[in-house]
Amino acid sequence: MDENGMELSGVDAAGIPIPDKAIKVQFSILSGSANENVEYAEEHLTNTDRHGLFTLIIGTGTVSIGKNLKNINWHQGNKYLKVELDINNGKGYKLVSVQQMLSVPYAFYSGESLEA
Repeated sequence: MDENGMELSGVDAAGIPIPDKAIKVQFSILSGSANENVEYAEEHLTNTDRHGLFTLIIGTGTVSIGKNLKNINWHQGNKYLKVELDINNGKGYKLVSVQQMLSVPYAFYSGESLEA
C-alpha cells in the first residue's frame, strides 16, 4: 500500500513498476481479526518478472513464527492473510494487504473423514 492506503500491485510507492528486481515477501496468518495474533509467518526471497509480478506458494518459505501450517487451528476463529513486501534490500517491510481467508465448509469435513 502507498502512503494513502491504496493497494499497489507490481509498482513501488511512486507508482513505478518493479521489473526484474530481487524482493523479500512475508506472509503471515493472523487469528481473530485483521490486527490480531500472528499464528504463522514465513519469508520468501524471489525476483519480479519484467512486469513487476511474482508467484509464490505459501508454506514453502522460511518460517519465522510458528512451526508449520499444520499446527494452525483452522477450526477456531477467523483467519487473515497478511502480505508484506521489502523492495529495498532489507530496509523494512511495507504492508501490501490483509485479507480474510474464507473456507469451503465441506473441506473441513473431508479432512476429518480421513481420521475416522
